[in-house]
Amino acid sequence: MTSRKPFRRKKTYLGWETHGRLVARLALLWGVYHLTLWEALCTRQYIQYLTSLRDVETRMSLLTFFEGYLQENAWMVMFSCVFAMVVLWDAVRLTHRVVGPLKHAENVLYAMADGESVHAIKFREGDLAEGFERALNAYLSSPHAAAARACYASAELPEPAESQGPMKSVKAPPVPLDDEHLAELSHELQHDNRLAAAQSG
Repeated sequence: MTSRKPFRRKKTYLGWETHGRLVARLALLWGVYHLTLWEALCTRQYIQYLTSLRDVETRMSLLTFFEGYLQENAWMVMFSCVFAMVVLWDAVRLTHRVVGPLKHAENVLYAMADGESVHAIKFREGDLAEGFERALNAYLSSPHAAAARACYASAELPEPAESQGPMKSVKAPPVPLDDEHLAELSHELQHDNRLAAAQSG
């Protein structure tokens, strides 16, 4: 038997192992993108600020300029954080349509490994795995899968019970021969001997 944990696809979030890691990677990319964008805009504005100065000694440091830029554009940070929650929630729902079918197919394969007969698989409506569903059902309905199920079923049939004790061979009683049968056997032996001598000569 193959040990497996029961999987219930009742919640939108399907655990950290596959679903959580995928969503976390998307959230990380979202954060890196906006951080890079903010830094690029701040650097561009700082360069414009430097080129507009006539007296270089009166320029402010990059850190001071960045603090002022952040205060001036705080609405962008707030808007990005609020919009990030919407994007994160939609990413959870979208990836659920990919991870859910994979987890369901994983359970089906574990069930087949345990000897259960599976003839078809059905994903939820809206799942992004239609091609995978068709391919898996094509295999499950193929002669190869039917032959594998038949072999597994025949391998699990109970063997016939052995007898309680060793089998005893029963010998048939010897049949007595009369003079006529003895004469016929002797004649046949002589005939065979003559043929063997002729072939060897």
